[in-house]
Amino acid sequence: MASMPRLRCQYCEGLSLSRLIALAKQEYGSGVMPEQAFYQHHASLNDLENSATNGCDLCCLVLESLKCTGCEPGYDKVWSAPVCQLEESRFTRMKDLATTDIKLCITSSCLYGSDSLDSVRVLDSILVHIGPVPLRDASPKSFDDEWALDPMALTMTVPRDEKIMFDNYQIGRFRLDPDLGSQFNFNLARSWLRTCMNHHSGCPHIENAGLPARVIDVGPNEQPHILRVIDPKGMSSPYVALSHCWGGPISQCLTTKTMHAYREQIPFQHLPANFRDAIYITRQLGIRYLWIDSLCILQDSKRDWELESRKMGSYYRDSTVTILALTSKSSSQGILKPSLSLSKCMSAKLRVYTETAEDTSVLLERITREDEDLSILGSGSGAPLTSRAWTLQEYWLSPRHLCYSDRQIYWRCPSGFDSGEGFTHGRRIPDDGLSSLTHLIYELTTIDILNNSLNINGILHDYYKLICDYSERLLTEDSDKLPAISGLVQLIQRVLPGKYLAGLWDFDFHRGLNWYKGKRTCMHVRPYRAPSWSWAVTNDCIIYNTEEFRSDIFRLQLVHYDFKYKDNDNCYGEVETASILLTGFTRRLILSSQVSGSIGSIGSVNFDEFEVGFIDGRLHSYGLYHIITEDECCFLSACENFGEEDWNIDTDAYLPGDYVAMLIGIIDSDQGDHFQSAQGLVLRKVEESHEDQYERIGQWTLMTPKLTWIESWERQTLKLI
Repeated sequence: MASMPRLRCQYCEGLSLSRLIALAKQEYGSGVMPEQAFYQHHASLNDLENSATNGCDLCCLVLESLKCTGCEPGYDKVWSAPVCQLEESRFTRMKDLATTDIKLCITSSCLYGSDSLDSVRVLDSILVHIGPVPLRDASPKSFDDEWALDPMALTMTVPRDEKIMFDNYQIGRFRLDPDLGSQFNFNLARSWLRTCMNHHSGCPHIENAGLPARVIDVGPNEQPHILRVIDPKGMSSPYVALSHCWGGPISQCLTTKTMHAYREQIPFQHLPANFRDAIYITRQLGIRYLWIDSLCILQDSKRDWELESRKMGSYYRDSTVTILALTSKSSSQGILKPSLSLSKCMSAKLRVYTETAEDTSVLLERITREDEDLSILGSGSGAPLTSRAWTLQEYWLSPRHLCYSDRQIYWRCPSGFDSGEGFTHGRRIPDDGLSSLTHLIYELTTIDILNNSLNINGILHDYYKLICDYSERLLTEDSDKLPAISGLVQLIQRVLPGKYLAGLWDFDFHRGLNWYKGKRTCMHVRPYRAPSWSWAVTNDCIIYNTEEFRSDIFRLQLVHYDFKYKDNDNCYGEVETASILLTGFTRRLILSSQVSGSIGSIGSVNFDEFEVGFIDGRLHSYGLYHIITEDECCFLSACENFGEEDWNIDTDAYLPGDYVAMLIGIIDSDQGDHFQSAQGLVLRKVEESHEDQYERIGQWTLMTPKLTWIESWERQTLKLI
């Protein structure tokens, strides 16, 4: 590396990463300035200005960064700093304060606030703090206080091939190549794939996996003219799969009309940008075959789609690697998009050592744009790809992912993550957190099944967590709600001891029924797509309560179920009709449009949809009240007003309809037998039905001591549709 500039002030001359790390070992604050173990720089902003004027390049970097960084409180919490006008900058805001001394410390941008130095793998940021450091236990200060601003972050970067390690810490994040289609990035992708295939013992290696029913032969690099759809007919070979957003109709698709022509030659230049890029990436990885849904499944054949959609899960699971077009909203946007240019104030070099003659250094700069965050991109709504329903199983079933975002490439396999910048864990990397399901998908063997070593309860818990993520993902066709997750379900079904019932499992239907709205409502989809008691009935976010119900007489019993599928050979696909027969404890429920007081409530009700007459359709909490009269004991549900305590029941506000509260079961509290929770379904009788049938309209919870009084409820057998 080039030598350090000779003209530096005494504070910058004495500054080094080794010194900052020594201070961090004394006291480390993740993303905040230590109270005592910091590096004391200039005594004031005036001194910093004078030093910069005299030619100290590091002082100049700090000064110019302060002048182009905004001063909103909490700004650097998200590591973003768009260039601002000088009069709006931190420098101007703090220039005339009484105390403006400058303090520096080293930190990592990828850790959580509570993480310690022991958790650090990459140290990539220098924090610059102006003025007194607030004490950790001090009360919050106002914006006008002189130390109200968070520290400003300067970023350290190094070339990937000049990696610097110090005391087991990687120093600096790797510099990115903004051209996602550069040979630098393809070399990186090939190295990730090679390392996984050759050195990751915990990652699956499918030697003889057959190719899908149809694949695209992309040809070798030296013969780019070869591009066609082939029928492998049992042939085995490595292949790549593509996970992408359609974003509307795709002009070039496989149909009965284009089949013959595509077997001869696919018109490369007429393909959407995503497909052209996926073909180029596949060739660069040195793999011959590629699977893309719209080019490998007949788009004008319902029967071919039904057959291939059943196999789709295995297509992704058996792929060598899946390309994820994370941030492409449509097939026409492309994967290898030009990266956004990085806006930088300036840069300077910072030595690793001061006490030796070694010339090792990192580049220190102020990047004035928001950092990319894979943990956000990988969440349900963080990127176009992760907002789509079909892509959830594509993600979880694929053993290896090569992810393309706007600024860099990422890698994910069962052994972990990697990124272009070199971050492999922390708050900027997703926490998959589904260990039981991961074991099932990637590590399952016949011996595991025979030895009964699988954690069934863990698999179910992960499944319900996955359904909550899946519930609000978007579909182009409403009818795909169950088919879009069928590949994952079929894999889970192999090891579970029961049958799959439109999103639920017959042996664990108690917990399967116990879902409720995650936001304002979970509106039931119409026309019919799924039974009212299945989470598949809604396109809205749902939440699962996965606590175990006590196994006693109060727990709901599944007596019988009856299903009719659109495809009789596919019990994981579209449902035409479905019903279950349940036996359990019930109590009549009255719905009221009355606004109740906060006294007397013994529980709450989560309605799936707004009931007619319920307080002008706005979001409210609905309480559950126990009503005892000479004629009967029943429940009343009404909108709660927590500011109103005294109230009387208004029978004129009762809503018409035949409603039932049906108990699912009792959950024991951590407080022991003195406090318990009962949870159940709100059912409404279907009036137009020629037989007694009920539909689910909500879920309820009772929180009360000693629920033995439930024994007085009526025990009924009801049919739910």
